[in-house]
Amino acid sequence: MAQSEIAETEHEKSLPFHDLERECYGYAREHFQGKKFTNKASSQEIIVSKDGLGEWKTKSKSRKQALSIKILDKMLENGVFDHDAKDKLGRKNIESVSYFTSICEINEKGVQSHHNDQADKELWRQVLSSLS
Repeated sequence: MAQSEIAETEHEKSLPFHDLERECYGYAREHFQGKKFTNKASSQEIIVSKDGLGEWKTKSKSRKQALSIKILDKMLENGVFDHDAKDKLGRKNIESVSYFTSICEINEKGVQSHHNDQADKELWRQVLSSLS
């Protein structure tokens, strides 16, 4: 599995969490919302929705989670397919929800910081599945 990396800029380090989250969300809306990405492993096309980005914003609880949305394109393209499930919300235009797993390194230089704790993994499983 390919690994995506991102480091917090000096400007981002100076921001309180909620300002960082708002700025990263704006970045994601500008760069990813409505765009189509193809997952390399499954050849599945994924279109990033406003709802999916909103779910990510709601569930982000750490600076690493907030920053990780800036490499969403790489995580969608390089993620490994996990499984499909029914849409629990019963949306009429959603046939199923696909779950992917992706590893990323955030704010670390040469140290593996892979969203290993369950909360981070579950956040990205939910967000990646809700984006399409």
